Amino acid sequence: LANSFFWSMLIVNVLWAYRWLAGVEFVCKSVYNLKPELVKNLTECGAAHPFVEKGKTCHVLGSFLNKPLALYLHAAGAVSSLALGPFQFWGAFRKKYATAHRVMGYLYAICVVVGTVGAGMLISQTTSGALVAIGFAVLAAGWIAYLAIAIYHIKNGRWQLHKEFMIRQYMLTFSAVPFRFLPAVLQGFGIDPETAYWAGAYLTVIWGYVYGEVFVRYLRRIEHPGELLSDDGLSMAEINPTDKA
Repeated sequence: LANSFFWSMLIVNVLWAYRWLAGVEFVCKSVYNLKPELVKNLTECGAAHPFVEKGKTCHVLGSFLNKPLALYLHAAGAVSSLALGPFQFWGAFRKKYATAHRVMGYLYAICVVVGTVGAGMLISQTTSGALVAIGFAVLAAGWIAYLAIAIYHIKNGRWQLHKEFMIRQYMLTFSAVPFRFLPAVLQGFGIDPETAYWAGAYLTVIWGYVYGEVFVRYLRRIEHPGELLSDDGLSMAEINPTDKA
């Protein structure tokens, strides 16, 4: 049941997020049913506030419409990495198709880099205000940093640490899923839309970092029962190979 729920949420979110690649203006008019006059006003608002400011200046769609390239890069990279990630953690697939795992790993890394570039552009030009921008900046920084650390470890043959940092990294990738509904849930409790948006963003960031760490430590206990591990996941044998005690 849990697996079915995970895959259902993943597929729905991937397909829904790819909608942006059809064109921001098209989505606004055909999916959101916004009138052409409103789309024009939002575009003009985004153009009047091309860079993030202290407070919210207009709806986030204004920045999307004014400079859509940032959204296209982020959507293409982030959503593709969201779709690729589960296959990288699928043990049977990884063992049977080791070459495919490596190739998909390189593709995943490229997608994250592209998505991070797009995220940086979105953060710098968002019309949602500095508070929202800071939250997403913290998420983007960890997203690319965890990837870099994971690559460093696999290049040095530390597969366990590589796996753990990729889990942490993917939890930040997957944080896009709860962000889809958290602002709406908060609004359901009577919180105004503007507050619900930035609060949902911060809850998403916290969830991604905390759940990733909790899940890594849970897996250590399951996969290495009774084995003494350091805080960074290394066994005593890996820390000091000459120590046979």
